[in-house]
Amino acid sequence: MAREHPQAATRGLELKKAGNTIVTTVGGREIHPVNVRVGGFYRVPKRVELINKLHQPLQRARDHALATAHWTSTFTIPELDRKPAEYIALNEPDRYPIDLGRIVSNHRLDIPPRNSTPTSPRTRSRTPTRCTPTSANEAVTSQDHSPGTTHPQTTSGHSRKPPPTTPDSAASATTPSKA
Repeated sequence: MAREHPQAATRGLELKKAGNTIVTTVGGREIHPVNVRVGGFYRVPKRVELINKLHQPLQRARDHALATAHWTSTFTIPELDRKPAEYIALNEPDRYPIDLGRIVSNHRLDIPPRNSTPTSPRTRSRTPTRCTPTSANEAVTSQDHSPGTTHPQTTSGHSRKPPPTTPDSAASATTPSKA
């Protein structure tokens, strides 16, 4: 775009620069401002600071924004030929479904969570599944792994048998070796 429309690209960069100036003036720095807090700012810039630092950049930004709006108003917008789409999401009636729930769609897709049976919202456990890493390639979930279980569930959803334990290997694991 910069090659075909250099003036528009320059205007865009100038608008971004004006925005960065605002964030730096009010927030303390351009990226990840440090002066912003919930409910306002730790320190509000004085009126004179705002005028000195923002007046000219914002005047130029207004001119660039108006020129960009005028330029984009000349675009020919093609007709959009919408084809029916299937939208898929997680669905969990009692809570925000970010990592568990039924997979549903607007085309009647309805897949229950793996390794579970459908239950009513009143009988469903209120404890979300937590994932505890036990090694680089394995994770055990708190609902699927209780004390005494010998087959932890891996991240792929398949059970894995633990390595066989012999009396010698168990003794060597608990008895310190003498050097």
